[in-house]
Amino acid sequence: MIPKRKPHFNQNYHTGIQKILKAICKYRLVLSGIVSWITLSFMGVKAQDPHFSQFYAASLSVNPAFTGTESYEGRFTLNYRSQWPKLSGEFVTYQVNYDHQLFPSRNSLGFYANLDQAGSAGIRSVNLNVLYAYTLPLSELLTVKAGMQLGYGNRNLDYYKLVFGDQLSNFGATGSPSAEPNQGSRSISYIDVGVGFLAYTKNFWLGISGHHLNQPNQSLGEIPEKLPVRWSIHTGYKFAFYRPGENRNKDYSMALNPAIYYSQQGAFKQLDAGANFYIDPIILGVWYRGLPIQKSVEGALVGSFGFKYKSFKFVYGYDMPLGKFAAVTGGAHEFSIFVFVGDEIKSIKSRRRSRFPAFPSLMH
Repeated sequence: MIPKRKPHFNQNYHTGIQKILKAICKYRLVLSGIVSWITLSFMGVKAQDPHFSQFYAASLSVNPAFTGTESYEGRFTLNYRSQWPKLSGEFVTYQVNYDHQLFPSRNSLGFYANLDQAGSAGIRSVNLNVLYAYTLPLSELLTVKAGMQLGYGNRNLDYYKLVFGDQLSNFGATGSPSAEPNQGSRSISYIDVGVGFLAYTKNFWLGISGHHLNQPNQSLGEIPEKLPVRWSIHTGYKFAFYRPGENRNKDYSMALNPAIYYSQQGAFKQLDAGANFYIDPIILGVWYRGLPIQKSVEGALVGSFGFKYKSFKFVYGYDMPLGKFAAVTGGAHEFSIFVFVGDEIKSIKSRRRSRFPAFPSLMH
């Protein structure tokens, strides 16, 4: 008698199920780790500021000395960033800005407000900031600016939206209540102080800034934790190109704008480096975000596209993360909208009378 061959269907079926369960388990462990990180970060570990990959489009939060550098008579800006959209509860940041150069005086005023929503854990941060900058032309070629920022911040946490480890299984959330004590909602408010300095010519600029100089307490737990000071240095250069025979007193038709932005806040360090290319009216950018010498930090490649139309600008950027979690997180999306208010021609004439050289903007 010829023995019957044992079917392999069940074996393949069970092997496939095991692979699926392992994948789900790994994925849930990643989410569980992220949830734990969020919880610990805002209950007792020193926090970090939200960061825009298009830092040049959110310049007021980079350095208060940028106040009034690119405005004609007034500049409104809206910034939006959505980070890790593939995860449950993405990280979203909104920022609204306004600044104004008070021609022909040397004073500039500004304001920005941001809202940061950290994941699905009900953690929200609101910051309101007023800015002042003073312009000092050292010569017809070199100008320096000094700025300061005074802000009010509030951070709150809704414990009802938190998910703890004992509420997760290999198949997802159990729906059962956690054994952790329910502490309702918590909130903390604080005052924030920052300063910045900027030097620039027609083509070159260099700035330094310090935020959270008073190191406010942001802890939502029982143990106070100070927000570390964030130091940054940033520089850039503009290569402007003109059409043959074009009047050099008019705006250029093309420009290449490389720049570097480095910041450090506590143990966290970050480098942004790249360039924007402007060919009227299109803006294209390629950037790298990360710190190559620090292996524990996974970076990202950032591509951006935008356009300029009269007093309106729009720029969209996408962060393509590098590393093993790139496919899981989904990167980040950003867009920035600029609206300039006032008469550009009158502003340029006023700037010339006051002998303020134009700032070499990265956006055009």
